[in-house]
Amino acid sequence: MLLFATSFLSLLLPQNKNSMKCYYSTHRFLFFFLFLIAPVLLKAQPKPLSIDIETSWEVAKIKAAEQGKFIFVDFTSKYCGNCKKMEKEVFTKLDIVDIFNKNFIFLRISDEELEMPENQEVVNNIQPAILPAMVFYKPNARFIDSHIGAQTYEEFFNMLLQLIQGNNDMLAEAPTYKNSPSTTKSITSIHPPKAEIPNFNSPVPTPAPPAPAPPPPAKKILTTEEAIFENLGAKLNSGNYTLDDLKNYAYMAKSFQKPYQHVADLYLVKTNDELSDENMQFIVDFANTTTANATKLMVDNIAKFKEKYGTKINIRISETLRNSVRNAPESEKKLVLDQALAIIDKAKLPDGNLLSFELKGMYYQGTKNWREYTKLCKKYIEQFEISEHVLLNNIATTYAENVDDPELLKQALLWAKKSVAIEPHYDNYQTCAILHIRLNDMDSANNCKTQCLELAAIELDERIAKEIINDIVKKLDKLISEQ
Repeated sequence: MLLFATSFLSLLLPQNKNSMKCYYSTHRFLFFFLFLIAPVLLKAQPKPLSIDIETSWEVAKIKAAEQGKFIFVDFTSKYCGNCKKMEKEVFTKLDIVDIFNKNFIFLRISDEELEMPENQEVVNNIQPAILPAMVFYKPNARFIDSHIGAQTYEEFFNMLLQLIQGNNDMLAEAPTYKNSPSTTKSITSIHPPKAEIPNFNSPVPTPAPPAPAPPPPAKKILTTEEAIFENLGAKLNSGNYTLDDLKNYAYMAKSFQKPYQHVADLYLVKTNDELSDENMQFIVDFANTTTANATKLMVDNIAKFKEKYGTKINIRISETLRNSVRNAPESEKKLVLDQALAIIDKAKLPDGNLLSFELKGMYYQGTKNWREYTKLCKKYIEQFEISEHVLLNNIATTYAENVDDPELLKQALLWAKKSVAIEPHYDNYQTCAILHIRLNDMDSANNCKTQCLELAAIELDERIAKEIINDIVKKLDKLISEQ
């Protein structure tokens, strides 16, 4: 439209000097008109349909409650290849966009948002080990389900439909918030009118009466679920409870993100039929630590659980062990690691060697024992002839970010170069560049930086390539300036 208007005006331009005066007197209003409407024409360009994304957990909770929508939390990273793949191939599909905007508040927590104070509640509760991690909540911000790893468009679409259809009744639970940040004016933006200065002979004004005391805060109105949960807690405290009370309390406490493991353990001690179909599902749901009764029962009866649940049970045990070692207090890390390694052997997990390496690596990283970590990595990579470029790059990146010893950095550089030889990906070149910088080899660092930026421009979606390339440049230039 703007191009057409410009072309049209060009036809009105005078063709010789004699007509210039007439031109300016009769047509200048057209230029003024075009000047006025140009911003409107530019704004009128249609924008591609996209998902409305929040970055604050506190804002997402309020909006979900107001609008009666589920909350979807997408833990991601600009350096996560699978995250970018889902961003490009899944979250851009029109039916996915439509489902999200109608039924969900979409909260994205990337590297920058992890440290935001308003996100600490959900970050501390979830602590994802693998990215992308996707977590679903009710409109009242109660946990429903979570999934880790990349999914195809079809898998993700079906998962969303199943979640909505299976939990549609939850949409009616949303409470009303009257003070939404999106609708309430900021107090700092409201200024009282400026008082008039009285004349010299004006009488002194009478002081205003003191403002009445504010009313006491209203008592919190519990939802139906919260009231049931409180009643169950009172029954357990009184000692007058049933097995169903224990089971229901454990599930509700988990949903409300309250302590629940002791109640789940008690239920499994008191129940008469630990391996009934119903109790087997309870065991799967509450096998969350290496010391939980549910975990012990699952491992002791692993054949029966594998027969009922198939390979899903291996994934479940692996996640339990990762979370246990990662979140164990410093004083208990070695004990929890030993318990986890024993469980790997007893449960006969198919990827036990890889999981053992991963858990030992967590332990050595957590205790900052980099020499033992180096021995572990060398043994594992050589023994199993590792040729997975992502794993090699992740190990090298760990050194690049945590180690100062030149001998260890050189070993990490060998792994980073191996990852580049297997797959010349921009992430792998970036790690090489960082390690060269740490070793004061600036010529090699600049060569790797050039390769990294060229590949990033090719591999990344055009919409995000510029932002990520700028971040890489800033990061590498900052490291160079600090050397």
